[in-house]
Amino acid sequence: MYRIALLAMLLLFVTSQIFGQSAELFVSRARRCTPRGCVSESIGRGMSVCLGRTGPKEWLYATAAHNFDMKPDRVYVGISRKWVAAELIAQNKSDDIALLRVKHSGNLKCAPLADRGAIGNPAFFHRRGGRKASGKVNSSTCLVGVQPVLGDSGSAAYDDEGKILGIVRGYSTPGTTFLAPSHKIRKCVLAKLGKMPVCGSKFELTESPPPPPKEDKDPKPIEYDHSDILDRLSKLEKRKTFDSSNLVIANQRLRNQIVELEKRVEGLYLEKASDKRITAIVNRIVAEKFRNVSGELNIRVRPDGTKETR
Repeated sequence: MYRIALLAMLLLFVTSQIFGQSAELFVSRARRCTPRGCVSESIGRGMSVCLGRTGPKEWLYATAAHNFDMKPDRVYVGISRKWVAAELIAQNKSDDIALLRVKHSGNLKCAPLADRGAIGNPAFFHRRGGRKASGKVNSSTCLVGVQPVLGDSGSAAYDDEGKILGIVRGYSTPGTTFLAPSHKIRKCVLAKLGKMPVCGSKFELTESPPPPPKEDKDPKPIEYDHSDILDRLSKLEKRKTFDSSNLVIANQRLRNQIVELEKRVEGLYLEKASDKRITAIVNRIVAEKFRNVSGELNIRVRPDGTKETR
């Protein structure tokens, strides 16, 4: 059954030249969170970045800690078109940093951590399909001129020398990107391992993301690359409000549907409806109304309440 939770599946993979071994992250029973709240339990996908070799066949990866809030049963990293099991070995929730141990017999070239990015210098990270999201360094924890979307969490942000400034956490205001900075990542690694892993240099990655692991039979996710719909919906239970005023949505029809949902939810709160009823209605409206922006998947609710995929 399609539920709003399935909208939280995070999908991002780099397919153009980058400066470190980045890989798609697959988390079972994770939930999508930002500084503004969390979406209900779901399967999670995001990004991770290789920090270097820690043993003959062991590698260290870093990602955003909020990908693991639901204590997942399984974690995979996509390497060479295959899913490789990863072990969560450290988690710093206050800095939103998680470390993964990955066993891999091949060679992976990993970018070094930057000491500090100079204010005003260019910086970037990659979105799905190799699209470059470019901005400028505002501080060690913030980029300006660029804003992450669903699926960017855990992606490495690079400076103009190809060094890792930090990993993407989320944002609170449009046009900004919050980072878990490189010095915090270094501190987390040293606290866990006592030394930094051995890293390599620049390399090219032109692979497409691997298919989902065979043992997971979850439906295809609905992806939103142009909006932050789920983050806004996640505020419903905690703040009893839904405001679409600052959503960045290219599709005007989709925006109109969100405004319609906003009015419906506000009316329910005025009627003092239960949280359970409100959540059920939101789930149904989202499944019925919201379409995949890219047109890959449309979902409609039939009169009898069943879902139709077309």
